[in-house]
Amino acid sequence: MDKRFANIRLPYVFLTLTLVFLLVTGLTALLGDRMSVQLGLNAYHRPWLDTFMRYYTRIGEFFPYLIAIGLLFYKAGWSLFLVLDLALAGLIVQPLKYLFHTLRPLGYVHLHCPDVNLPLVEGVRMGEFYSFPSGHTVSIFTLFLTLSIIVCNAEQYLPDAETTNKSEKKRLWVPFFLQILFFLLATLGAYSRIYLNMHWVEDLFGGALFATVFTFLLLFLTRNWQKKAFFGWKIKKMH
Repeated sequence: MDKRFANIRLPYVFLTLTLVFLLVTGLTALLGDRMSVQLGLNAYHRPWLDTFMRYYTRIGEFFPYLIAIGLLFYKAGWSLFLVLDLALAGLIVQPLKYLFHTLRPLGYVHLHCPDVNLPLVEGVRMGEFYSFPSGHTVSIFTLFLTLSIIVCNAEQYLPDAETTNKSEKKRLWVPFFLQILFFLLATLGAYSRIYLNMHWVEDLFGGALFATVFTFLLLFLTRNWQKKAFFGWKIKKMH
């Protein structure tokens, strides 16, 4: 392992799946017709799914900060890492939206395809500008990538050379399955942005890419944090 990350176990499962996600979304955006792809990914709409997506998409708005508060009961260092990661992403991504100034699907339809009928979800406040990259996708992937890093470095899941008990060995598979779960949750959150016609597939590509880059940039800058006394501080639970 690279000495820069000597103290960190990397979430290779989540990273591998994210690479696949980036390849699929990147190639789709590059080779597919933008409107055809958008309509194709919106071919299945149901009332119950509309309701679910309308609420699930909002985990990119407030849920990461609730998790950051919850991490104070585990390790303050990881809580601070997540908050800084989200802040770093926000400080860079929001100006990029104004720099690229791309139309969202609804704005594009109004300007270029007035005959296209986008399936809209009632109760969702629609935007028409500043589409790339998807800020919600950045937040969602930042959250679940960070959680993947945390579970891969949790003491109870670290391998022990002396472990021979089968039940003890099984616990080492927990981070593997959690990384898959976290990736699926992140992907679903990203897809909700297309389902609600708030973003294009290339916006999801940019969001996932930036989230990964920013997280590992911060991980490199804070690579020695786990050695600091404050990192392991936590709020004591009341009994």
